[in-house]
Amino acid sequence: MLINLYLKLARKNLLKNKFHSFINILGLSLGLCCSIIIYQFIYYNLSFDSYYKNGKNIYRVVTDLHLPDGSMEYDSGTPLTMADNLKGTTPLIVGQTVALTGRSLVISNIENGANSTIHAFSEKQNVAFTNTQWFEIFNYHWLQGDKNNALNEPDAVVLTRREALKYFGSTDAIGKSLLLDNKLQAIVKGVINDYPPNTDNKIDIFISLPAYKRLYPDKDSTLRSNWGIINSSTWTYLLLKKDASPDLIDHLLRGLTQRNLGDVAQYYKFRLESLKSIHLDLRYGGAISWSMLTVLFIIGLFILIIACVNFINLSTTQVLKRSREVGTLKVFGSKPSDIFWQFITETTMITLIAAFIAFCGALLFLPILNDWLQINLALTNSNLFLVYSCIVVLVIFASGFYPSLILSRFTPLNAIKDKVGNHSWIKNWGVKALVVTQNTIAQILIISTVIITLQVRYLNNTDLGFNKEGVFLVPVPYGDNNDFSVLRNRLGEIPDIKGISFCYGPPSDKKSRGGQIKFDNGKWSDFSVESSLGDAGYLKTFGLQLLAGRNISANNPPNQALVNMELVHKLGFGSPRQILGHNLVIGDLNGRNVTIVGVVKNFQIKSLDDAIGPDIIATDKGSYQYMAVRLNGNSPMSTIASVNKIWKSIYPKSVFEYQFLDDRIASLYSKEDLLNKLIKASALIAIFISCLGLLGLVSLTIVHRTKEMTIRKILGASSLNIAGIFMSDFVKLILIAMLFAFPAAWYLMNKWLDGYAYRIKIEWWVFIYVALSVLLITIITIGYQIAKSAKANLIKNLKTM
Repeated sequence: MLINLYLKLARKNLLKNKFHSFINILGLSLGLCCSIIIYQFIYYNLSFDSYYKNGKNIYRVVTDLHLPDGSMEYDSGTPLTMADNLKGTTPLIVGQTVALTGRSLVISNIENGANSTIHAFSEKQNVAFTNTQWFEIFNYHWLQGDKNNALNEPDAVVLTRREALKYFGSTDAIGKSLLLDNKLQAIVKGVINDYPPNTDNKIDIFISLPAYKRLYPDKDSTLRSNWGIINSSTWTYLLLKKDASPDLIDHLLRGLTQRNLGDVAQYYKFRLESLKSIHLDLRYGGAISWSMLTVLFIIGLFILIIACVNFINLSTTQVLKRSREVGTLKVFGSKPSDIFWQFITETTMITLIAAFIAFCGALLFLPILNDWLQINLALTNSNLFLVYSCIVVLVIFASGFYPSLILSRFTPLNAIKDKVGNHSWIKNWGVKALVVTQNTIAQILIISTVIITLQVRYLNNTDLGFNKEGVFLVPVPYGDNNDFSVLRNRLGEIPDIKGISFCYGPPSDKKSRGGQIKFDNGKWSDFSVESSLGDAGYLKTFGLQLLAGRNISANNPPNQALVNMELVHKLGFGSPRQILGHNLVIGDLNGRNVTIVGVVKNFQIKSLDDAIGPDIIATDKGSYQYMAVRLNGNSPMSTIASVNKIWKSIYPKSVFEYQFLDDRIASLYSKEDLLNKLIKASALIAIFISCLGLLGLVSLTIVHRTKEMTIRKILGASSLNIAGIFMSDFVKLILIAMLFAFPAAWYLMNKWLDGYAYRIKIEWWVFIYVALSVLLITIITIGYQIAKSAKANLIKNLKTM
């Protein structure tokens, strides 16, 4: 019966105070909705590859390169033969496999085993060469085939369900044939379920490892014969015995390194990385960092705190209006505990309504958010209901305890006489402290948004040392000794093409190559040198600036090379001309000896996360993976169509695909763009909820100081004067919040920017901009309400005093 009474009173008061109820529900629902989405985002990223049966015991071997100059390089790859070398070394390793991942192939299906191609597809970064042991370590749901021997044969291939449907229109694909890169016929030996979105092993096509040797015999022999060659896409996975210590395996790897690398073993450290850490370690190609998830967790917590503070402030505005109600209840025998639980019931009702609206809002906006952030979130995980329920209960007590406790402790006489305004708590120090906290958090988010936006803009617009505009890239087919002279000559007849280059990759790219060098037959260098592999058209196509000497000859001789100014300085030369004619031995090119014929201006080899390092531009047609084409800007799509036509006439069995270089470079900063979007959205929501909190404080102040406002009006003060007097109180709170927010934001953003080799400097105007913006928002939010109250009817105010 008592609970029913509480519910009826709560419903009555919610309807009676519709405006404040609406603001309370709106603020809480926004805060809870954000908490749901941020929780899902964090949970999604923490769930990557967590569904494997033996996931806790699966490790990837990664490489730390300790260079003689003291610098460190991190790589997700290992030598190709490492897994074989580990077999039988210790009972702690119960399984090992290697995979050449991230491969791109042109694959065609074959009808009835004949050489008539039906459909050809360009598979991008979703092909891996591996062995049957892969399926012993990673469990998949098999639709067809036997996981124990699916890749035992040298021409075997396993497809995911979507690939089987794409090539054959059905999952009944066992025994059917595929043509790999128009050279090697493979037989489908298994079909597995599609991989889920929360995996870093985004492999659709598994090809038997021996097929790699048949497709690329020269590359295979190099990878297998040289322990010092580390390729980022060559992954070695180990399945350890339950409770086995990874440190023991790290020790075993040190011994293996010493035996196979000898004197240079000191530079290589192979170690284990747990499967759950792969997604969250950017050093080895992870998608997002622990620090970013921590920042998002703090943002979600901040928004929830702001929403709760807003609720407390708005709840306390009702104290004076309901003091007589509380006094009357106490006169008629209500205990403080009865009044406390009555107000907790109201808080619970508001919170549950807000929680329901928040959940519906998350369901509504999640598809839009997924498209905006290019992710795949869904409110389906089993832990969400439990976590959300705990958050709701926490919000109920965090938001309702303080107002309910205060209301329940009013003395009956003062409550009936409306004298609760004389109580020390109503002098607002607690409420003002909460508002300062609320605005401090909001201002930190605003400053962070501005700085992250400026850094992303800087990364996208800074001078990279080359011209990225008007260049598109086309993956080239591998084989035929990579002789693209016919294609080059045909494309040279198109007048709108200004440059053509066949290369390993463009400047400022995710993937790179490099190693140590010998200068003039001296010792191996104590630093690593990047290898930009391309033909004589590399300079013109990418707009690199030649500072001294000449370009590589048009016939692309393998014994000529260009170097950048950073390498000139590393080798101790002051002028670029001084290095011309000297010899280099390039470790990355199997010790090839070259002569330096030219020096180019420094250009960004990798992303702007890394500083420009020493670089060599040399020819190596066996490594070319792309054709880069520079357009003159007139009718680019028409020119690309012409290129496509010529391409198909020369390579009829290959797929023509292209990507503009500026789009490719923009993708390098996707994590910054993601963080920028999340922070920006969070800042807007925090500002909005903070404005609701200010409205609550304005309402509280006006209720308390109605008598003062009326007397000032009678004594001749204008509405503008009264508004200015009351406005100063709120401006003081905002300024106090700035004293806390600005140093905190400056420190946090400087720590974040320290992760970039190229970063903006945090300028003083950022804080002035934020200060003026916050003050303007504050004035707009509270100015109208104060001015409206200042114009209220004097007689009415005097009657209610």
